[in-house]
Amino acid sequence: MSTDPNEYKYELQCHLGGGDFDTPCLARQLDCKDREDGAKGIPVMWLSRPRGVPGAVWAHHSGPTCLYDPKPEDLLPRIAADIQRQFQNLPVNAGAVVAQPSPNTLRGAETNFYAEAAEQQFDITMFGQKVHVVATPVQYTWNYGDGTVFGPQPSMGGPLPQDRWGEKTRTSRMPPRAISRLS
Repeated sequence: MSTDPNEYKYELQCHLGGGDFDTPCLARQLDCKDREDGAKGIPVMWLSRPRGVPGAVWAHHSGPTCLYDPKPEDLLPRIAADIQRQFQNLPVNAGAVVAQPSPNTLRGAETNFYAEAAEQQFDITMFGQKVHVVATPVQYTWNYGDGTVFGPQPSMGGPLPQDRWGEKTRTSRMPPRAISRLS
């Protein structure tokens, strides 16, 4: 939703309404020469009024300017897709998973898992502009390899002091019990 308190519209630069044109205005009307792509523009005046105010009157906002397409393409989806594609091509390093205790777990006790992930920064060029990108980890998904998944959620977990190893944490998991078979 737009946070702009105004709404906008345009009118032809020399239009008086009802199909009439201001003849003296036509003599000094802005010349919208063809662009390189061959498009012919029309001279317009931009008007604005407060959004959502009953009876608000349209007032001069700017102009005259040249309008080349009264229904321009909504470029936001294309821009968003390009930003996403460029972000996915950045060499973002994955965080590391740490287990406590490690390399072995404690029998009958929880194994604490946590991520070591940090903010990463990149300087790239997008749409002809230099852009500084800050990639910050914001959510984590824990896949414990036994079909159990926790997340996505915002906690990266954290280390426990050695005297608390085996305690249950948000990101801990009890190791599976060994299964023995009789032949």
